[in-house]
Amino acid sequence: MRVYRLPLTLFMFGVVGIVLMVGAADVMFGYWLSIEPDATNGVLTTRGLAQQRGDVILGGAMLLIGVVLFLGAVAELIRRKPVVEVSTEGLQIDLGTGGDALIPWGGIESISSAVVTDEFDGSVHEHLVVELIAGYMPPDASFAMVVDGSTVLVDANDWSASATEVMLAAQGALEHSRRVEAALNYEPPSIVWTDPTQDSTPEQDVGAPHDSDEEPEATPRDSSAADSDGPDEPEETEESDEAPESSNTASESEEEESE
Repeated sequence: MRVYRLPLTLFMFGVVGIVLMVGAADVMFGYWLSIEPDATNGVLTTRGLAQQRGDVILGGAMLLIGVVLFLGAVAELIRRKPVVEVSTEGLQIDLGTGGDALIPWGGIESISSAVVTDEFDGSVHEHLVVELIAGYMPPDASFAMVVDGSTVLVDANDWSASATEVMLAAQGALEHSRRVEAALNYEPPSIVWTDPTQDSTPEQDVGAPHDSDEEPEATPRDSSAADSDGPDEPEETEESDEAPESSNTASESEEEESE
């Protein structure tokens, strides 16, 4: 965001410069509105000579001021140099002396706007208030910037945008700069990655006994279950062996009865 001086203000400076140059010409040799030095028969008197010297000094000063104002206004209207610029590096302020002061975002604590009454003429002007962090040295002050400790006041009377608009833009740029700085200085937590293909359990010694090599302990069986399960097959065998003998005895008794 760039803020310029109002073109009307610059135009008025140029008009004042022209008026001063015309007045200087009238005071020094024109005498259209000013009073001529005292003279007798076209010859300047002693008082007239003193008046003439005073008129030359006054006219010369008026001419110098008028030229400076006129050329400065024309140059500002042509090149349109911003008086305040909100950039990614910081807040750049035109000091009005041909140089600029760049206040980096790292040296700014907060930015606000306020209405300040001029202690000299009592006029009320809107100002941009820049609070600097402790230990930061502010740039050199000018007629438009008053430094009070860690507070910088910039007069926004003749700006093309209000101090509130500049404050909002500067606050957004300040927050963005802080987020970028925090992201650059952020250190992610350390994470230890393990290879899943490698066995993480420690190797066992060859001489140490393994659980798989131990023989399982014999489980004692119930005596009743052992007695019931063991003799089943022999009993069935004895019954099968005794069956033919009974059949043979029955056949022999039948033969005796028949006889």
